[in-house]
Amino acid sequence: MNAPTAGLLGALFGAALTATAFLLLAPTPAVPGDRATPATADRAPDTPPAPALPAADLAAENALLKARLAKVEAQVDQVVAGVGQLSALKAQRATLAAELEAAKATAAQEAEARRDTEGEPLPFPADLPAEFRQEGLRAALAQALADSGLDATVDAVDCSEFPCIAYGHAQRAWDDREALDAAFRDFTGALGRRWPEADHQHHTSVWAGKGTLSDGSTVKRTSFGLAVYPKGFADGQAGDLRKRLRFRQQQYNEATAD
Repeated sequence: MNAPTAGLLGALFGAALTATAFLLLAPTPAVPGDRATPATADRAPDTPPAPALPAADLAAENALLKARLAKVEAQVDQVVAGVGQLSALKAQRATLAAELEAAKATAAQEAEARRDTEGEPLPFPADLPAEFRQEGLRAALAQALADSGLDATVDAVDCSEFPCIAYGHAQRAWDDREALDAAFRDFTGALGRRWPEADHQHHTSVWAGKGTLSDGSTVKRTSFGLAVYPKGFADGQAGDLRKRLRFRQQQYNEATAD
C-alpha cells in the first residue's frame, strides 16, 4: 500500500470514531410509551439544610412554649373548677327547692290550723248602713245602756273587720250568774228595741275581769264584747263568723289585760 492510500484510510477511520463518540454522548429522543431512564427523570432540586439556631434562641423559644402551655393548663383548670362549682350549685339549688316545698307545706298546714281556730276575716260590706258602723254603733249602745239602767261603759269599738265589735265593762262584778244574765238581757233587749229582731243579729260575750283604779288598787268588774250587724250580711258564714268573733275578743282581752 502506498503512502497516499494509507493516509486516506487513516483519515476515514478517525472520522468514524469521532461520529461514534458523538452519537454515544447525544441524548436519546423520548419515545411515546417508554419510561424515562433514571438519568433523564425529573426530580426536585435539592434543598439546602436550614442553618442551626443559636442556643440562646432555642432557650427563648422553649421558654415561650412552656409559658403558652402553662396558660392553656390554667384555662383547663378553670374549666374543670367551673364544672365542679356548677355541680355544687345544682345540688344546692335542689336542696333549697326541697326545703322551700317543705316550708310551703308547713305554712299551708299552719294556715289551715289557724282557720280552724281563728276563722277567716270577713270583708267589710261597702253598703253596710251607718248605724252598724263605729259612730252609729256607739250611739246605739249608749242609748241601750241608758234605757236598761246598766252601769257600764263602752271602752272601744273595733271596726277593723266585719262586724264591728263593741268592748266595754260594767262597774261591778256579779257573784250570781242569774243576776248577771238578767242585767245583760235588759241591756240587749233595749238594743233590740232600736233594731227589731227581724232586722239584726247580735253576739254577746260576758266575762269576769278586773280593773285598776287611779290609786293603783284593783277591783273586780265584768267585761263584755258585743257584735251587732244586720241580717243577711253574713249568710252562709256563721261558723267562720263565730270563730272570728271569739278570736278577736281573745286578742282584745290579751292586749288590754292588766
